[in-house]
Amino acid sequence: MGAYEFVFENPLGDLNNDKKVDLNDAILIIQSIHGNAPDINVSNADFTNDNTVNIFDAVKLIQYIVKNIDAL
Repeated sequence: MGAYEFVFENPLGDLNNDKKVDLNDAILIIQSIHGNAPDINVSNADFTNDNTVNIFDAVKLIQYIVKNIDAL
């Protein structure tokens, strides 16, 4: 690699590690809250910064996806 080597990390909200934030991530967070999905990375899903993943995080993620808020 050259002098300008970049490491791309998953953006905040990318819960399925596909490098984008979309409805698939919203589905994962809701499934996780209900205990029907594998564990997700809390640091990438805790949008309210309260060290838990709950419905408030899911709502914020969905608002971001549908462009009702600018950033997570």
